[in-house]
Amino acid sequence: MADPRPSHASSGTMRSLAIPAYTTPKNYTINSITMPTLSSPTDVLIRVSAASINPVDTKVAAGSFSFMHTATFPYAIGHDCSGTIVAVGDEVTEFVTGDEVFTMLPVTRGGAASEYAVSDASRLVKKPPSLSHIQAAAIPMATLTSTQALDRGNALLEGGLEGKTIFIPAGLSGTGSAAILLARNVFKVGKIITTVSTNKLPLVAQYLGEGTVDQVIDYQEKDVVKEVGQGVVDLYYDTAATCMAHLGIMKKGGTVVSITSMCRGETMDKLMPAPWLIKKFLDLAYGFNSWRVGRWGCKWDVLLTVLDTADLERITRWTEEGKYMPVVGKTVKLSNGDEVRMGCDAVYQGKGGVGKFVIEID
Repeated sequence: MADPRPSHASSGTMRSLAIPAYTTPKNYTINSITMPTLSSPTDVLIRVSAASINPVDTKVAAGSFSFMHTATFPYAIGHDCSGTIVAVGDEVTEFVTGDEVFTMLPVTRGGAASEYAVSDASRLVKKPPSLSHIQAAAIPMATLTSTQALDRGNALLEGGLEGKTIFIPAGLSGTGSAAILLARNVFKVGKIITTVSTNKLPLVAQYLGEGTVDQVIDYQEKDVVKEVGQGVVDLYYDTAATCMAHLGIMKKGGTVVSITSMCRGETMDKLMPAPWLIKKFLDLAYGFNSWRVGRWGCKWDVLLTVLDTADLERITRWTEEGKYMPVVGKTVKLSNGDEVRMGCDAVYQGKGGVGKFVIEID
């Protein structure tokens, strides 16, 4: 089927999941906005085929980070996308028009859930033929986050992760499902424990594979600490802001890596410039949490995901080797505004979804 977008693009506009002001997903609409253009000799223009929506995307759109970074409106939502290069800057040598690529756009830029997006060439990885655009778009933020978190745990734990026990709450979330598959197939952990809601219990084997998870706990009906036991877990990968309530399950000498807690001020500054007072507050919060975890004889670390194309290339290799494939729970067309709103709202609320939510740019 011919791509209907070239004639539309000739007007200099495109369809985009874009908002005129900070708002929540229930108010999202598909709008016509100005197409992005190459503003740097290292930029490339991508005709987007698919984009995935992450919790941070909806929170940026809701204004949750406006105290550090003010969005420019209309603000085009989304950071993870996969598509085909249609134009390259004068200094781009490693990519040409026609290359299929995927990427995570900068937090301060966004625009993935649009017909076209601009990225610096240094942020791109070529999509292998073995991955669909939907699968590739589901990878960047969630899988990078879990890869980098497991790398941290592997480095901080004496003897590494192999053979160890790992606790990953929210096992059917985007980051949780990625971590479980990577922990089992790449990092070779000994035991995986996870939590899901009551209605998702039968979905664990369906989406992650029979026997991938060793212990699944219904967090709505069971006491997690009692079910896991005292002093059992080597690495707690905190995907759901639950680690402080579960410290009793940790072994002495264990490690907690959180993606939901306050990072150091200097870490935040690398992602987006933060005011001095905010950085000081972050440092205090980080220090307090480190002290709480340290009282249990454990190490504390907070991860803020940073794009590393070397990591994306590792992940791509794992997909080709059959060790990993992102869990895509729902896919909708950009033209279906109601489905887009419902899917984004599930991501924003953090309830009801499975794996990644992907929007096909039709």
